Amino acid sequence: MIPFFDIESTGTSVTKDKIISLSIIVTDFNFNILEKKKLLVNPGILIPEEATAVHGITNEVVALLPEFKEYAKGIFSFISKFDYIAGFNSKMFDTPMLCEEFARCGIIWNPGKQIDCSVIFKKREARTLSAAMKFYCDKELDGAHDAENDVLATIEVLKGQIQKYGLDKQLHLISESEEHAKEGYVPLLDFLLSESKYEGEDNRVDFAGKIILNKDGVAVWNFGKYKDMNVPVSFDRGYCDWCLNTPDITFNTKNVIRSILNIK
Repeated sequence: MIPFFDIESTGTSVTKDKIISLSIIVTDFNFNILEKKKLLVNPGILIPEEATAVHGITNEVVALLPEFKEYAKGIFSFISKFDYIAGFNSKMFDTPMLCEEFARCGIIWNPGKQIDCSVIFKKREARTLSAAMKFYCDKELDGAHDAENDVLATIEVLKGQIQKYGLDKQLHLISESEEHAKEGYVPLLDFLLSESKYEGEDNRVDFAGKIILNKDGVAVWNFGKYKDMNVPVSFDRGYCDWCLNTPDITFNTKNVIRSILNIK
């Protein structure tokens, strides 16, 4: 099973903005919908007018609702059951945003393998979700920037991508017989995971790419005064303290630094 998910938020900053709406739609490996979950929460900060203009959610609508922390354990328990997750631009935004919200609640989430229809689309056509819906499905995207509508559109886009590029003729689903593997076939989900990788992704140690692996497979800084230097070798307690305390660096990156340096 695959949980497709989408987030609407107060803005686009992973470290500063908060989740307002979260939708998860679970499908089987043939993309039949099995289960839906939708959440609307009070972000705990004001929703800017420009954000409301995008998704239509106002401060008045969420004023009396519980905050994300009230649902965090339940969401974590649910989404952690799956080996895969999928979305549109999820690798760059939705997954890091959800990781950040979990971290604020003391929860460390290690996402499953990710299928990102946006990466596939940008590799092939380079457009938005609305354009992808039109291109692959010949449909207009009604209710764009509603989390559930965006998830449903993402599912349709992935199905359209599979059909347009003839992947269903060349590849097989992991739920099918492994006999095809002997004939040189590649499991469809494995192929989609590969297609969902953006340039340099395998070298990133954290989501933001602030710590990367160099050509020798060693973790190095990818920003600041120690850029390209081995993280443990260049250990500077003052610099590390700054990294771990600045609000502009994600919890995910901070946890990676702690792990590499074995510090708290």
